[in-house]
Amino acid sequence: MNADNSDKVVRTVCSLPDGGSCGLSMRVNNGVITDIKPAEFPDRAHRGACLRGLSAHHWIYHPDRLRYPLKRARERWAGSWQRITWDEALDDISAKFRELTDEYDSTSIAFAVHDLPLLRQGGFSRLTSAIKATWVDCAGF
Repeated sequence: MNADNSDKVVRTVCSLPDGGSCGLSMRVNNGVITDIKPAEFPDRAHRGACLRGLSAHHWIYHPDRLRYPLKRARERWAGSWQRITWDEALDDISAKFRELTDEYDSTSIAFAVHDLPLLRQGGFSRLTSAIKATWVDCAGF
């Protein structure tokens, strides 16, 4: 470790929605993740992490990763997108929710999730509850 704390190891838990919630040790240098390893646990059965979790820093910082909302500029499959603001994106999504609710009922909107207990801990369940949508638990599929 550097004396100025620019390079440190951070203990965390993988947040990928695969149900594992694996313990991870991340090396962070000046706010950037440089390496990820499974965290040490006394019980060897808990010393593991999937390849997706261990390679997260590669896709977090990938140059092609989307960092802002895009909206289709032409017909579907034309590959033409335009950048929009977060406010525009949220307005478009909420307008579509209202349109579907008015035409079919709020229960016609369904969120299919793999790890229901994990997602219930966050704001996603508040969204589902606020618009009176339907949960579909796909963990058994």
